[in-house]
Amino acid sequence: MESFMQECYLTASYARLSKDDGDKAESDSINNQKELIRNFAKSHPDIQIVEEYSDDGFSGVNFDRPDFKRMIEDIKAKKIKCVIVKDLSRFGRNYIETGKYIEEIFPFMGVRFIAINDDYDSTRKKTQSDNLVLPFKNLINDIYCKDISTKVRSNLNAKRKKGDYVGSFAPYGYKKSEENKNQLIVDEPAARIVKKMFDLKLVGKSNQGIADVLNNEKVPTPYEYRIQTEQGKNFNTSFEIHSNPQWSVNAVLRILTNEVYLGHMVQGKSVRPNYKVKQPVKLDSNEWICVKNTHDAIVSQNNFDLVQKLLLMDTRTPPGQDTLYMFSGLVHCPNCGEHLIRKSISLKKAKYVYYGCYTKDRRIKCKGISIREDTLEQVVLEAIQRHIELIVEMDELFSYVDKIPLQQQEIRDLDGRINELKKEITKYQKLKKSLHEDYQAGIINQEEYIDLKNIYNLEGKDLEPLIQDLKKKREEVLAGKSDNQECIDLFKEFRNITELNRYTLVMLISRIEVFSKEKIHICFAYQDEFDKMNRHIQQLKVRG
Repeated sequence: MESFMQECYLTASYARLSKDDGDKAESDSINNQKELIRNFAKSHPDIQIVEEYSDDGFSGVNFDRPDFKRMIEDIKAKKIKCVIVKDLSRFGRNYIETGKYIEEIFPFMGVRFIAINDDYDSTRKKTQSDNLVLPFKNLINDIYCKDISTKVRSNLNAKRKKGDYVGSFAPYGYKKSEENKNQLIVDEPAARIVKKMFDLKLVGKSNQGIADVLNNEKVPTPYEYRIQTEQGKNFNTSFEIHSNPQWSVNAVLRILTNEVYLGHMVQGKSVRPNYKVKQPVKLDSNEWICVKNTHDAIVSQNNFDLVQKLLLMDTRTPPGQDTLYMFSGLVHCPNCGEHLIRKSISLKKAKYVYYGCYTKDRRIKCKGISIREDTLEQVVLEAIQRHIELIVEMDELFSYVDKIPLQQQEIRDLDGRINELKKEITKYQKLKKSLHEDYQAGIINQEEYIDLKNIYNLEGKDLEPLIQDLKKKREEVLAGKSDNQECIDLFKEFRNITELNRYTLVMLISRIEVFSKEKIHICFAYQDEFDKMNRHIQQLKVRG
């Protein structure tokens, strides 16, 4: 009698679950999948499970999963001859890649593949129906994944437009509210560091200098801080893998340029082209989703604007130092508009420092544009002192006279700007209407219609936030919080000034132009507001 020994397959049980599985998460849980596969193996004596593999929290769109990779390595090492999954969707949702494994790779490697709920076993003889059903099911799984991706993306965009925070972790300086995970609240310990970084920039520190200060003071980086706090639970990143993370220039720059610290929600800075592409693509700033005043600010608008101005200036630091020269980036040539360059000159064993219009190799560029640093410092100090005296006098005079006419003028100016923007929006609405009529009449084709419509939509969309800002400004003026008052309050802080420093200059001065050592033009902060108040004072004097 001829004996027959049935082949026994060394089998891998594979389970997968991702967040995208939604309502099916419970029925498709990793444990349920494993239990189903074990029961199946018990009723099939030719199957011996030697290892269980599972990827919990990994999408089926691609096969870049840790346990799947481990299983493939074991297959290559001849440890596994059969793979069992609950159904095809647990194996993968990528139509092309899933089909490639099942129909090409596994047969080539001599691996049996079983999908229990789909009643598929690669050892069974394929019928014509199998040849149609298997690719169709893989395609359905792929379409399902695409549909889920579209719904998730649409939902996230809707939340972003409402001003809800949708990131996994709050930006440094903030934390998620316990009552509402989409709401940011100030995280005081980290917020103090953010304020310090802005203050250091205002007093002349370079970005590297700020990073050095934080590193020397052993301030945890955003990555370290996140790990140390509650936000660090289940946190993984590939950005910082070294054991001693350090503050870097880029980390400092990211914080100094982030509008989130003004209380504004700026999201959607990058997008994945489709659900199969993991690498995000950066979007232009005009495509970002920005919703203003969604949470408490850490930095004032004035300080934030000043820092942005400083970042655009010539910020080269002196050799061996991490702090800028006092006038760096503030002094300009009136002829060519370039920054004046600081240059040391030795005459008769004495050393003098000049600011002049020089080329990069220190040759004269614009003749006659030169001034000694100590002269410039003295002239600017006296100009600031006189300017402060004038503003203090204005403030004292305003305390005795009716401020309403000046407030009314500000309201009229704001209303005028709001009306101009509304007219612009109306113009684009009319253009869109006529554009549709031109398309219907066949004057323009579909491609031209879509391109122009997108342009008009974008232009109109950009104007709406400007109108909202002006309306808010109008409310502030009515509440007595005008730019005029901000101007007065700022300069009064420095009324006892006796010497200059970098902080004073960047706070009070926008630009200095040197025509010669006898002629210097200084543009102060809030110059427009000062001129308006001065005109109002002159009108009062005429009436008096």
